[in-house]
Amino acid sequence: MAETIVIYGNCQAGVYADALRKILGSNRRIRWVSSFDDPTQPQEAVSREDLESCTLVLEQIDSGRPMPETIIGTANRAQTVRFPPLDFNLLWPFNFNDPRNVSEPPDYPFGRFPYGDRIVVELLREGLTGSALWDVYRQRSVVKLPDMQRLRIYESKRLSARDEKTDVKVGALIMSEFKEKRLFWAINHPTGWLLGKVFSDIVGLCGEHLESDGALLATIQAFFDNYEPFGHHAVPIHPGVVRQLNLAWCTAEQRYRYLDGSMLTFEETMCRYIDFR
Repeated sequence: MAETIVIYGNCQAGVYADALRKILGSNRRIRWVSSFDDPTQPQEAVSREDLESCTLVLEQIDSGRPMPETIIGTANRAQTVRFPPLDFNLLWPFNFNDPRNVSEPPDYPFGRFPYGDRIVVELLREGLTGSALWDVYRQRSVVKLPDMQRLRIYESKRLSARDEKTDVKVGALIMSEFKEKRLFWAINHPTGWLLGKVFSDIVGLCGEHLESDGALLATIQAFFDNYEPFGHHAVPIHPGVVRQLNLAWCTAEQRYRYLDGSMLTFEETMCRYIDFR
């Protein structure tokens, strides 16, 4: 009976499950148990046989939706490696769930704009629309932009506190690299480079279950260097954030990929978002 590896977590854990299938081939059975309801695909089935043959559990911690009891029982028998979700609030201080955003399958299963803007919603509630809203937004968003250096300290503390609950640590890596390198497409969608670095650390803690020698780790990083599972949508970064944080990789002319493949500037993206089209 082939050994089973169970991976619990959000869409990032799903990416890791796919990576293991491609890298390990048919030598192991890989089962991803999603921690969220994905409208684009059904939950993978995990059988009793899978649980009985499970020798390794990779658990992405989630305080809102902890790992199911059936798998916790398995984790008590199998080796368990805990890792944090990859998210970063610092670059998008106005992130907000826009009430206009609803699922529109098949093209927009998570809505047209799953990452909204608090200032835009505030101005919509004041009755502004279109170009008039944009004109006011450019002024008000600058006034309401927080002190990004202070926010950077808070974000570092948040990541460090979560790292204390996991075997794999990511806070120091993110905070040391985010200014020089793009690490996230959106608050919870990391780039391939970051996914690869963290997955290498996960695999490095799996011992004999994955035989994490140099060749395997090099294969993992090479795999993610050419793989951007979340690169289909890049959320624009406010120019004031870019300036305050002195982001080396982001410029005023930066273009961001929208869900339909369009490459748009910050202003073009925001105007499209304001009109919700």
